[in-house]
Amino acid sequence: MKDWQIFFWAAAFFNFAIGAPLFISPETMVAMTGTVGTVDPALMKVTGALVLCFGVVYAIVGGDPVRYRPVVWAGLLGKLGVAYVYLPDWYQGTIPFTTTLIVLMDMGFIVAFLYFLLRPTQKKSGFQANRAVSS
Repeated sequence: MKDWQIFFWAAAFFNFAIGAPLFISPETMVAMTGTVGTVDPALMKVTGALVLCFGVVYAIVGGDPVRYRPVVWAGLLGKLGVAYVYLPDWYQGTIPFTTTLIVLMDMGFIVAFLYFLLRPTQKKSGFQANRAVSS
């Protein structure tokens, strides 16, 4: 499980790195990513706040991936939402390269989250015959 801890802490860091500048200064983040067009700063700040919140969730999951496994479904839904919003623009070539890299990272997280959620797990609860002791 140590690998999953590191993975979810990395996911948290990724979200903090994207969400903090988006929340603090949306104009700077837009300039850094090369996004064009008008941007509603309030909407961008709300988006940044949500990205930061998901980062906190991933950090919590990183503390105990087994215990908080079901919470990752919320993260998967969030990442799928990002893909849904950006994939059509990516396909049409209307988003800049830097934004494409961010979306590709999110798509990588989608694959990893699905693997984490759908892989078989070993339950360690209940009666275990090999631990029964005869007297």
